[in-house]
Amino acid sequence: MEKVLTIACSQAQMDVIRKTAAEMKIRVQEVSQRQMNQTLEEILKGTSGEGKTAQEETDALEGASADGTDSLLIFSELTEKHFDRFLAKLREVKAGITYKAVVTPTNRTWNLQKLYVNMEMEKRQFEEMRSRKNP
Repeated sequence: MEKVLTIACSQAQMDVIRKTAAEMKIRVQEVSQRQMNQTLEEILKGTSGEGKTAQEETDALEGASADGTDSLLIFSELTEKHFDRFLAKLREVKAGITYKAVVTPTNRTWNLQKLYVNMEMEKRQFEEMRSRKNP
């Protein structure tokens, strides 16, 4: 089933995401900050992580991003056509989503904290590479 997970999106961003998804009959699922310790697979299936303490949940929240407000969209099982249209719409309206990811066999076992850390690392590497090209 085509689905878009949203994390830390503003109301304006959610309005654009919901409208775009509705036009393409894509399901939107808002992920709460309490789910940061869950894997993508658990979130997509609607199951909760087992054995997590309140402290582990707090630690996951604190480590997710620098200020805890970086918006993230995670695309699951979208057709190439829908994925391209969705991204084009976000660019068109300048939605300002910080990170966008696609569920892969590798990252589906990651929790959201690990995904945020990985995306931040990739962003820094890309920016460093770009700055070397354009001094």
